[in-house]
Amino acid sequence: MKIILFFLIFQEYIPVSKKSESNIFYIEKIKTLENANIFYPYLLPEDYKISDGDTLEIRFFGHFNGLSKRGVPKSGEILIASIPLVIPYFQLTGLPSTSPFFDTIPPLGKFYVKGKRVKEVEKEIREKLKEKYPETDVIVELISLGVKVVHLVGDIPYPGYYTVSPLTRITGVLAMGGVFENSKLKEGKIYLVRNGNKIEIDINKYIDEGDLSSNPYVENEDIIIFKRKKK
Repeated sequence: MKIILFFLIFQEYIPVSKKSESNIFYIEKIKTLENANIFYPYLLPEDYKISDGDTLEIRFFGHFNGLSKRGVPKSGEILIASIPLVIPYFQLTGLPSTSPFFDTIPPLGKFYVKGKRVKEVEKEIREKLKEKYPETDVIVELISLGVKVVHLVGDIPYPGYYTVSPLTRITGVLAMGGVFENSKLKEGKIYLVRNGNKIEIDINKYIDEGDLSSNPYVENEDIIIFKRKKK
């Protein structure tokens, strides 16, 4: 039994040393569509905001002691409800104890998490938790990322629909469509259509000044338009 459990854990997690601390951290590995591996939550950019398709792990400890995994739907709301589960405690001998351990989730209601950072969501849950159950604390982590489908059109070699990770910026999608060089990007105008609103993207500020706000992350159902400037 112990050997099987270790094998399963070894398959799912990869040990990664953190230089600032002596402990070993086990963090999950996911594959992007380009077959490259990225690690999270530690190597996620600080400005990453939760999106639909992502999965949060919410762990309570104290008076309530439970674990809840919530996928973020399109509405952006997750429900934290009381779901009592009885998990038998197994002694070192492998025999079940007569004293079960109760795994419970406090009934806190709905939280809107889409577009917020993980720490912001954790703070909101903790504040509501402390109002009702001051003897319980919470930790929130992002354990998996959803994928985005975007539509690329315009004066590009390979227009069409692309499925990308939520860490993809507009220039990444344009590169998939065949616009690789900065000089080529500067030759055109870039528009982003999101939720029915069309805005022009000043990609020069990103290329010349490294302004990331001028090269935003893509979101699901975005339309990216690349038009060559008329000479």
